[in-house]
Amino acid sequence: FELHSSIGLLGSLETLDLRSNGLTYLPVSIGQLQSLKHLDIAENKLSQLVLSIVELTLLERIELKGCPLQRPPR
Repeated sequence: FELHSSIGLLGSLETLDLRSNGLTYLPVSIGQLQSLKHLDIAENKLSQLVLSIVELTLLERIELKGCPLQRPPR
Protein backbone atom coordinates (compact mmCIF):
# COMPACT_ATOMS: atom_id res chain seq x y z
CA PHE A 1 0.00 0.00 0.00
CA GLU A 2 1.31 3.45 -0.91
CA LEU A 3 0.02 6.68 0.54
CA HIS A 4 -0.52 9.10 -2.35
CA SER A 5 1.18 12.49 -2.13
CA SER A 6 -2.22 14.20 -2.47
CA ILE A 7 -2.76 13.37 1.24
CA GLY A 8 -1.17 16.77 1.87
CA LEU A 9 -4.25 18.46 0.42
CA LEU A 10 -6.32 17.43 3.45
CA GLY A 11 -5.20 20.42 5.51
CA SER A 12 -8.11 20.20 7.98
CA LEU A 13 -7.53 16.54 8.83
CA GLU A 14 -7.02 16.05 12.58
CA THR A 15 -6.68 12.25 12.84
CA LEU A 16 -5.02 9.87 10.42
CA ASP A 17 -5.07 6.13 11.14
CA LEU A 18 -2.79 4.15 8.82
CA ARG A 19 -2.08 1.29 11.23
CA SER A 20 -1.12 -2.06 9.67
CA ASN A 21 -1.12 -1.05 6.01
CA GLY A 22 2.30 -2.30 4.97
CA LEU A 23 3.61 1.23 4.39
CA THR A 24 7.31 1.42 3.62
CA TYR A 25 7.49 5.21 3.46
CA LEU A 26 5.45 8.37 4.02
CA PRO A 27 5.25 11.02 1.30
CA VAL A 28 6.92 14.38 1.99
CA SER A 29 3.48 15.97 1.66
CA ILE A 30 2.52 14.49 5.05
CA GLY A 31 4.08 17.66 6.50
CA GLN A 32 1.30 19.74 4.93
CA LEU A 33 -1.33 18.33 7.29
CA GLN A 34 -1.20 21.43 9.48
CA SER A 35 -4.25 20.48 11.60
CA LEU A 36 -3.12 16.92 12.32
CA LYS A 37 -3.22 16.04 16.02
CA HIS A 38 -3.05 12.23 15.99
CA LEU A 39 -1.07 10.09 13.57
CA ASP A 40 -1.18 6.31 13.87
CA ILE A 41 1.35 4.61 11.64
CA ALA A 42 2.05 1.66 13.96
CA GLU A 43 2.62 -1.86 12.66
CA ASN A 44 3.94 -0.74 9.26
CA LYS A 45 7.28 -1.37 7.52
CA LEU A 46 8.64 2.15 7.97
CA SER A 47 12.41 2.17 8.51
CA GLN A 48 12.62 5.98 8.60
CA LEU A 49 10.41 9.05 8.77
CA VAL A 50 10.53 11.97 6.36
CA LEU A 51 11.88 15.26 7.69
CA SER A 52 8.65 17.06 6.80
CA ILE A 53 7.03 15.34 9.77
CA VAL A 54 8.53 18.09 11.96
CA GLU A 55 6.15 20.53 10.23
CA LEU A 56 3.22 18.91 12.08
CA THR A 57 3.30 21.48 14.86
CA LEU A 58 -0.13 20.57 16.29
CA LEU A 59 0.69 16.86 16.48
CA GLU A 60 -0.02 15.63 20.00
CA ARG A 61 0.35 11.90 19.50
CA ILE A 62 2.15 9.65 17.06
CA GLU A 63 1.91 5.86 17.22
CA LEU A 64 4.99 4.04 15.91
CA LYS A 65 4.87 0.69 17.73
CA GLY A 66 6.00 -2.19 15.54
CA CYS A 67 7.74 -0.04 12.93
CA PRO A 68 11.37 -1.06 12.31
CA LEU A 69 12.65 2.54 12.47
CA GLN A 70 16.41 2.71 12.04
CA ARG A 71 17.18 6.43 11.98
CA PRO A 72 15.73 9.84 12.78
CA PRO A 73 13.80 11.81 10.15
CA ARG A 74 15.87 13.16 7.28
